[in-house]
Amino acid sequence: MKIKYFLLFFAVLSLFAIPVSAGAVSACGMLSSSNTVYTLTQSVSSSGTCFNVTAEGITLDCNGFSVTGNNTPGTAGLYSNKPGTTVKNCNILGYDKNIYLDSNSNFNTLSNINASSSNASTYSTAIYLFSSFSNNFTNIRITSSRLYGIDLEQYSSNNIFTNINIDSNGDGVKLRSGFNNSFTNINVKSDNGRDIYLISSSTYNTFTNVNSGYSGIYLQGGCNYNTFSNINVTAHTNGIDLASSSNNSFMDTNVNSSAHGMTLDHSNGNNFTDMNITSALDGIRLSSSSDNIIANSSIRVGASAIVFFSSSSRNIIYNNTLVSNGVVFSDLVDIFRSSSGNLFYWNNFTNTLGYYVRDETGGNFYNTTINGKPAGNIWYNVVSGFILINGTAPSPFPGLYYGSSGLAYPYNSANSQRKLSGDVVDYGPLVPSASVQSAIRAKNMAELTTGFGDLALICGAVVIIALVLLLIIYLVFFRRRKQ
Repeated sequence: MKIKYFLLFFAVLSLFAIPVSAGAVSACGMLSSSNTVYTLTQSVSSSGTCFNVTAEGITLDCNGFSVTGNNTPGTAGLYSNKPGTTVKNCNILGYDKNIYLDSNSNFNTLSNINASSSNASTYSTAIYLFSSFSNNFTNIRITSSRLYGIDLEQYSSNNIFTNINIDSNGDGVKLRSGFNNSFTNINVKSDNGRDIYLISSSTYNTFTNVNSGYSGIYLQGGCNYNTFSNINVTAHTNGIDLASSSNNSFMDTNVNSSAHGMTLDHSNGNNFTDMNITSALDGIRLSSSSDNIIANSSIRVGASAIVFFSSSSRNIIYNNTLVSNGVVFSDLVDIFRSSSGNLFYWNNFTNTLGYYVRDETGGNFYNTTINGKPAGNIWYNVVSGFILINGTAPSPFPGLYYGSSGLAYPYNSANSQRKLSGDVVDYGPLVPSASVQSAIRAKNMAELTTGFGDLALICGAVVIIALVLLLIIYLVFFRRRKQ
């Protein structure tokens, strides 16, 4: 099917292989003079491919005019398989592929381009690269109602995209087997696909300053060693999905999702730091995913903050704030199905209706060792003074110390007041100073005493009312007897 499609493309391309004179351009045709600048003098249109670049070092300056097609399958606004092409100041719309850089078309520069693709074939793409490398795209605006905004196929590499705006009905940015590409200052929104979609061993790509506006980020099938930094994701689906993709880095990332914040499936060795995740369902779900790091992040969810499924082991979770706003009894952390060897420390387990941790597997660790002392987590009912643990070893958190003694030391499922379930033990829970704990306990006792006092007053009032009612009943009954 694809072979027929490309044969169709080149057949249509050959119909419009009419040489264009160098200099001023007023019609579609072949750009065939090496190292020549072609400048549009008016808007042009075609029913097939408009400009076919057949020589090196060609510049097409559209001068703000439009290049318009009629949505014929297999057509392109500009097609090039030659290096050193420059395209600028163009409005290109209505082609199967508005811009098509084929193999051997490398070291090209494209800037100030408005590209839109509407109602063409199922392969419609605004900007399409096939085995093309070392190209530079700047100030590109894309509106595509069919499939892909930007599509890099078959080992397209070392391309640079800067200041890109995409509003697409399909995938906004798609990389298939692409590597060492760089995307900076990207605004992308895809209504029916993925905002950013990496597939088939797309590796070592970098995304910086990206706003993903609707459908999130998806890495699938050996997409490893990619770096995402300063990312904002607003998604009606999951915010970030990794499937069989490892050793990726996400830094300074904000996720606001109507589903799960992030999912990892058979994805190992990824690093997630300085993230803010807000999601309607679970914050992070790991399935058969190990050796990942989740650190310095805030996770606020409607269900569970982090869930471990089926053999997700040796993950390191540290210095995160976990909050569940669920109206049901949601746990902050759930660990299921042979997920062991995971390490938790310096995490802030806030108040929740469910468990702080439900560990059905065992073999996980809830403190590390720093300077020879156990360093554990912040547990709400410990720092609130409801659990009696003492400590004097200072921690990185002002006013908190590593617990080392007390009636409820070590902090575990047996003494957690039903906030831990399973084999959970913290030998270094963070606690306030002794004086602060005394003040907290005095305040708690005063509130408890006040509560008992208020209850006594209420009970006394109820008793008095009951006695008055009994007296009234007695008097009424006694008078009737006398009559």
